[in-house]
Amino acid sequence: MQQKIGLLIGVFLCRQNFALVSPLHHRIQRYGRQKSMFIGVGAESADDTTDSIRTELRKMKTSELREELGSRGISWGNFIEKEELVKALAEAKMDEAGFCASGLVKPGQVAELSGAEIEVEIQDSSSPLLLDVYARWCGPCQLMAPELKKAAQVIGTKARVVKLDSDQDPDLASRLHVGGLPTIILFEHGKEIKRLEGAVMANQLLAFVESHGTKGEAAYT
Repeated sequence: MQQKIGLLIGVFLCRQNFALVSPLHHRIQRYGRQKSMFIGVGAESADDTTDSIRTELRKMKTSELREELGSRGISWGNFIEKEELVKALAEAKMDEAGFCASGLVKPGQVAELSGAEIEVEIQDSSSPLLLDVYARWCGPCQLMAPELKKAAQVIGTKARVVKLDSDQDPDLASRLHVGGLPTIILFEHGKEIKRLEGAVMANQLLAFVESHGTKGEAAYT
């Protein structure tokens, strides 16, 4: 029997080659790339992808659908039928399709990625990238973690928010010239715009993102 790989897009994410290998996921990624490149997507293509997503989501339990919607900050209290949950989650997934290159970052959330995955995101010019380089043993890093989550919720689709464990990927941390922890770096169009060192509050992170310039230096050497 043919393996059913990637039944739930965004639920069971395979990190090999930064993508699920299911045909359904490929359709979503292709749709997302077209959106991010401002290429017109035919109604039939979009409808086919939406129908495929809904078919897979119908296999989920109602509680799982509610959990997925809740994690995205989508209210489901007024939904009576399971199909309403399915439609709402399918719409959210289609909106997320062109948000990032790796498929691992969601609007309004902080994604912890590997060094290789972050390098893919750095080169993605669809939106600014806010990177927190930290370590698990770092006290200020742990203090800032909930502030980063608060900021990500407000930032939403304006920027991708990700974290890198410097102990897990010291090579990338070194190439990014990280000298203290935490270090917050803002990238745009593959280039570093600016950075902060030390723990900061959510309002400072928001101001940091909103005041960035348009021209950056080389991301790393």
